[in-house]
Amino acid sequence: MPWTRARFCVLDLETTGLDPKRDEIISFGAVPVDEGRAHPADAVHFLAKPRRPINPGSVKIHTIRDCDLQNQPPLQERLQEIRSAVEGRFLVAHSAWLDAAFLAKAFKGQPAFPRAMIDTAQLATKSMECPPLGTADISLEYASTMLNLPVHAPHTALGDAMTTAQLFLALAHRLSRNEVVSVADLHDLSRRQPLPWHQHLPPALKFGLGQ
Repeated sequence: MPWTRARFCVLDLETTGLDPKRDEIISFGAVPVDEGRAHPADAVHFLAKPRRPINPGSVKIHTIRDCDLQNQPPLQERLQEIRSAVEGRFLVAHSAWLDAAFLAKAFKGQPAFPRAMIDTAQLATKSMECPPLGTADISLEYASTMLNLPVHAPHTALGDAMTTAQLFLALAHRLSRNEVVSVADLHDLSRRQPLPWHQHLPPALKFGLGQ
């Protein structure tokens, strides 16, 4: 299917930390994209109360405090909202491997959650000839700035979902300038494969690249 005919859900998560094994989702943002157009008016956003305190390092990034979530329901009561947002859509995220890990944990023991995602970090790296520094993914803000795109409320789930949706559209159009690009093509480009300059890295660093 050409990507311009498909329906996508571009999502972003804020979490208590960066370890999917012990940390939890505390904020979810999603923007639908239909046939090449984002629909921010239909965006979904919510907060969820975690079972454990938020890592102080994470608070410095997303500024969500434990006291901000005291009156919010737990994530398990929000899962149907996530399912409704993604139902019938291909998923898109920036550094999608991390979002996929947190969602897989959240839906563990329930009907299978679609784990394959289109990753705008990988699309940006492979289409813009702008490799990230070190082994980290290219940042959402940097990739957006390189394409002269606005950055919406950084490090908030809804703001980053909106920024990612714009970046996804810009990159998909960029990739399809000279040929029809399918959803399968975008999934293939989203695979975390080492770039040529990664080949000479020590094995310990290559592991962080998904080898």
